[in-house]
Amino acid sequence: MLYTVFAMDKPSSLGGTEMEIGEIVLRSQMQTSMWGDKHMYFRHQKHDEDFRYHPEWMNEPTHGTFVMEGENVKLHPY
Repeated sequence: MLYTVFAMDKPSSLGGTEMEIGEIVLRSQMQTSMWGDKHMYFRHQKHDEDFRYHPEWMNEPTHGTFVMEGENVKLHPY
């Protein structure tokens, strides 16, 4: 197993809990490649998408925890 993937079901300030949602495993020997360097990406869901379904989460203090420097974040539910 390469990684164990965890996620929160809602903000911790609302009683959210962290749970394991998956594993990233290797089925063969690891090998470097330019394809992996240039074309393999993992998508992270932005908070905006969560707010669309749970607008009440916008009032929680955790909404800016993982914002990266220079990232444009729109905090609205639509």
